[in-house]
Amino acid sequence: MIRLTKSPNVALLGEQAPPRVLYAPSARANSWEDVSDLSASLGLTLDPWQELALRAGLGERSGGIWAAHQVGVSAPRQNGKSQLIVARALAGALLFGERMIVVSAHQQDTARETFAKFVEQIEANPALESRIARNGIMNALNREAIKFKNGATVKFKARTGAGGRGFSSDCLFLDEAQMLGARAWASINSTMSAMTNPQVWLLGTPPTLDDDGEVFTRIRKAALAKTSTSLAWAEWGAEIGDDPALEETRAKANPAWSTRINHDVVDGEYDTYTPRQFALERLGIWLDGGDRMPPAIDPEAFAALKAIPPDAGSIA
Repeated sequence: MIRLTKSPNVALLGEQAPPRVLYAPSARANSWEDVSDLSASLGLTLDPWQELALRAGLGERSGGIWAAHQVGVSAPRQNGKSQLIVARALAGALLFGERMIVVSAHQQDTARETFAKFVEQIEANPALESRIARNGIMNALNREAIKFKNGATVKFKARTGAGGRGFSSDCLFLDEAQMLGARAWASINSTMSAMTNPQVWLLGTPPTLDDDGEVFTRIRKAALAKTSTSLAWAEWGAEIGDDPALEETRAKANPAWSTRINHDVVDGEYDTYTPRQFALERLGIWLDGGDRMPPAIDPEAFAALKAIPPDAGSIA
């Protein structure tokens, strides 16, 4: 049975916010607890929201086939999406028998940041370091990779200019998914079609006017419409009419509000961002996602805001 929940509940300050949208296909079993336990044993303690995203994405049908071949995660920046990638990638290499895992981002700098987080986790935990092959950490620019003693490899790649080359893998992570164009998506999918049980994770924030967000938006709409039986989606964001100045609103939109988000930095964002920027990047609101508008903006003002070209004045 396909499940779609849309939660209007406000997280109590100090607690982690529930997802605004949670959608997952039916499954006979689920491996999320195994991933959480493995992560904890390797010194990577997951947040409840990260475990919930894993639970949505790691349902299995008969024969160990993933119920969701595509998993979308939408949450504001700095909430821990990179840590979620590290946990799922480690599980792929050490639990699921995935031989090739690819972590990609729109730009190489972002892919390299995730590589650095992965290496930090390895260096901080001897039990994990002992599973890495000799000279298994490849640090060369644009060729970052980690090889395990069991033969599994995690590669870190940029999508820009790469087409679909090098993305064939058992598990593929598309970070900055709000910048994933339709041509790149089609090319990447063609490279995955020969894999027996592939899974693709798309992680990002709501697209801005400057982003080619067609793919991420289309996948989200499929989740909202309940039209796919092989797609999972987990989304955190604020609601229609929520006051962006309130801590309550910011806590609802950011599941890691009480753990890793710097509140002073968010205050600075509120003071310096346009309403559109703050709604997208900090409150996780999909301005063109088909079901809502930014808080504290009436419909007429929103329509006028959308009509302004991206390079006009200060509207971003």
